[in-house]
Amino acid sequence: MLQRIRCKECNSLVEYDNRSIVEGNRDFENINCPKCGAYLTRVFTDLSPFGQLVDESK
Repeated sequence: MLQRIRCKECNSLVEYDNRSIVEGNRDFENINCPKCGAYLTRVFTDLSPFGQLVDESK
């Protein structure tokens, strides 16, 4: 499921996918802002999620 979060450092809107394909194979993965690199959140998934910039605030 696609989730959105706003970066507290640069105020950019970041979208990431937190779904899992194999439920028994999950682990915690960090999501970082693709613009400034700040830590945003972590998700429990079996994929390698990454944040995608949706809106770049100035």
